Amino acid sequence: MADFFDVLVIGAGPGGYPCAHRALQRGLKKVAVVEMAAPGGVCLNTGCIPTKGFLFGPSPAGGLEERVRANAAAIGRLQKGVEFLLKGVTRFSARARLAGPGRVEIGGHGVVTARHIVLATGSRPRPLARLPFDGTRVLSSDHAVALPSAPASIAIIGAGAVGCEFAEVFSRYGSRVTLIEARDRIVPEMDPWLSRHLERALKKRGVDVQVGATADPATLDVGAILVAVGRQANVEELGLETVGLSTPEGFVRVDGHGRTGVDGVWAVGDVTGPPQLAHRATRQGGIVADCIAGGPSALPSALNPLSIPACVYTHPQLAQVGRVTGDDLKMGEAFFRANGYAVVTDRTDGGVRLFAEAEGGRLTGALLAGPEVAEMVGLINALIGAGATAGQLADTVFPHPTLAEVVREAAEALEE
Repeated sequence: MADFFDVLVIGAGPGGYPCAHRALQRGLKKVAVVEMAAPGGVCLNTGCIPTKGFLFGPSPAGGLEERVRANAAAIGRLQKGVEFLLKGVTRFSARARLAGPGRVEIGGHGVVTARHIVLATGSRPRPLARLPFDGTRVLSSDHAVALPSAPASIAIIGAGAVGCEFAEVFSRYGSRVTLIEARDRIVPEMDPWLSRHLERALKKRGVDVQVGATADPATLDVGAILVAVGRQANVEELGLETVGLSTPEGFVRVDGHGRTGVDGVWAVGDVTGPPQLAHRATRQGGIVADCIAGGPSALPSALNPLSIPACVYTHPQLAQVGRVTGDDLKMGEAFFRANGYAVVTDRTDGGVRLFAEAEGGRLTGALLAGPEVAEMVGLINALIGAGATAGQLADTVFPHPTLAEVVREAAEALEE
């Protein structure tokens, strides 16, 4: 008889492993994860974590190669943390594909059955047809985090969060950087106010920023090309057709509870399309586990797309959350150039814009550009979710000196 599981998760990235861990916490006894690669997914192994080492870790005397080694050591420690969270979970190191309702075929093991199947297969860098990845001159972000040395010159195609972060990384390690974006501004998914702050900073670092431009491979006289035009969901060879799922948009569409429309099949993370962010995946994983454990009569709150912060970890950092446009809103702003901690530590670029309902003053959203703002936006998001008003935030006592005092000052400006 085939092995049976209450929940089987395909993928152990930032959506998959939290889902499995949460399912155990909620009392489900038979939980399994299928993952053929290292635990932690793209975020831990080739994405969020190593890039932050490049951007905020010490610049070692050994240059990029030594930094790559330091990143690898940190990743190894964090992988052990993921392994600990998966204690009690049955793990298969293999590929998996659906084999019909409630059935999963696992490479080297055979077919198992599961009451609930969670797709958490993630995504991979999207190539350009005229510039296929070769890992030597034409790079993906996966290649870029493992380079032994920085190229003398590099063109980065795509100025979203990934492209902008790598523009700063390679500039920091001595490369001549050209950043090319087809749309009319960098980080085009974010508010233009944020784009302007970062474009100024990158140009100040010596990055050649080209917007409204296309890259002609024949004219790119550079040592390397990094293609950073987005990511594509890993939906191939999953056997989706065996349960009646199709992906005309290139990803698995789900509702706010992670339901695919097929009973017993759920999906979380990058495989569900944009925004492809690790923290979105983690929250989706928790919601799905709670839905499964609690049943249809005890559904948790659905994921609100406006509650998913977007961050870029450059200098200055950028962060955005909530609703920031609308005739019914008012805005208050404050700047780091007037903040004592920012001035004395020479980190004065940027500021904070808070948005609230004109009637009643309930906070609705925030734009932040400046030092450590990715650390601030989560708490602002919590205030928005709790229905807090600008007045309540303005009346809150913040420790001094802190960078976050700028948030309170923006709230005070809203009250004027």
